[in-house]
Amino acid sequence: MAKSGERASYISYDDALRIILSQHWTPIDSEEVAVSDSIGRISVTDVYCGRNVPEVNRSAVDGYAARSEITANASENKPVKIWSQSSGADGQKPVVPVSTGDTIPENTDSVIMFEDTIHVGNDIFALRSVRPWENVSLMGEDLRHDSVIIKGGSRIDPENLAAAFACRINKIRVYRNFILSVLSTGDEIVSGKVPNYTQPLIISYFSMPFLRTTDAGVVGDLVDDIKDRVIRAIETCNVLVVTGGSGPGTRDLVKEILGSMGTSLFQGIKIKPGRTVSAFNVRGKLVLSVSGLPVAALVSVEALLWPFLEFMIGYRKRRIVVMAKVDGTVNADPGIRSYVRVKLKCSDQGFVCSPLRISGSGVLSTLLESSGTLIIEEDTEGINNGETVKVELNGVK
Repeated sequence: MAKSGERASYISYDDALRIILSQHWTPIDSEEVAVSDSIGRISVTDVYCGRNVPEVNRSAVDGYAARSEITANASENKPVKIWSQSSGADGQKPVVPVSTGDTIPENTDSVIMFEDTIHVGNDIFALRSVRPWENVSLMGEDLRHDSVIIKGGSRIDPENLAAAFACRINKIRVYRNFILSVLSTGDEIVSGKVPNYTQPLIISYFSMPFLRTTDAGVVGDLVDDIKDRVIRAIETCNVLVVTGGSGPGTRDLVKEILGSMGTSLFQGIKIKPGRTVSAFNVRGKLVLSVSGLPVAALVSVEALLWPFLEFMIGYRKRRIVVMAKVDGTVNADPGIRSYVRVKLKCSDQGFVCSPLRISGSGVLSTLLESSGTLIIEEDTEGINNGETVKVELNGVK
């Protein structure tokens, strides 16, 4: 680990993750909430149904509950009488009208839909035969008592909510909201000479029901002011992102300040864009110093935050990946993990991706125009024209 004030060599992305995940961090507390309030939150443990769903054998249609054998050989050309007022006298077993969701009466094993019967006077005829348990939702066929309806570390979605209600579960233990705070630094931001658009990008991009993002404000390039804002922010957040001042320039003070406040984990990662990202353990909280340029900041935060969330609360980012052929050649620096924004289009042969500009760390147009991201690993020097690659689609969290 680099000491404060030293110029550290950039390390690999994998080494950066290993260092972060080996630290002792302040754990995330949990709380019990009503099922109706749990949508979008992260479940602490696996949640089991605890009962059978359905709880009893239920009719799946509107019709007549009956023993299936009384409909044997029934057809439209040869209807079979299944009920008459004299059923008891002639030995036929009675049928019971039921609605969808009704409990199936004892001594019945099927339901004949109303539309598959006809009435002639007081008699009821079946127009087709039914198999045993046809049109019946069997006890436990949807969910068993030991079915996992919510996995620990997963986000609670509407389908999980519905399953919880079906299982008559009232409360679920979830992690308290993970708080990501973003502090912007730089005299040029305070004076208004440069618009502050990186901070709102990070705040809005990562805002989710379980991930609350907060604005820690804007501060100039003054040591005491930056320290004060950092101390105030880490009192209430789980991760603090400080934008600006991450480079090697003499006016870039943030890394030295953060190093004096805690443990410097690393200063720079071999990724592009965003290589100047540094990480610190300040009072048990992860603090990331990132570029003030939007794309570099976004790439570096995303590269480290999702694995950190999985480590802390088990949440694994959802990813949708498509295979696409590259339209053009993409050069990459050996030993650098490169994140290339691409634009997708459909062809007769499948997806084709066109790389957008890969130089520059503040190219907002690539965020506006891209469909996804192509990741070029450290051991790859580039991608050839026509090569098939994996593209991770934008907007999936």
